[in-house]
Amino acid sequence: MKKLEKIFWSVVLILVVLTIIGAIVASVFLGDIVKKGVETVGPQITRVSVKLDEVHLTLLTGSASVKGLLVGNPEGYQPPQPISAGLISAIESNAGSANKIAVNIAAATPLNMAVQGQIRMTAIARNSISWFQFRGL
Repeated sequence: MKKLEKIFWSVVLILVVLTIIGAIVASVFLGDIVKKGVETVGPQITRVSVKLDEVHLTLLTGSASVKGLLVGNPEGYQPPQPISAGLISAIESNAGSANKIAVNIAAATPLNMAVQGQIRMTAIARNSISWFQFRGL
């Protein structure tokens, strides 16, 4: 009986250690995962190119920052890019709460929008809405 108990607690310990290691690895690579997701799924939804230089997420403090955001032009529009931002950052006030997100601080520097930015954003929003409607979301 003691042998079974020892095996049980060894397995529990191994699972706890693996969970901690997994959480650490996930937090280290979370920014890269989000960056890849935005650059892959973003263009499918908006039908324009979406590029990011870096994404930094800190789960413990609830902070996030995006460096080098470039949103491409909808079909039929000429450069410049409708949206570009050097740095976008936000800090969540209630990190860990599943029901509410309240942003305490948000900043975008420098934020550039093209002269026809509102018209372009309408086209991008229309593309996004049609993507969700097509999927029944």
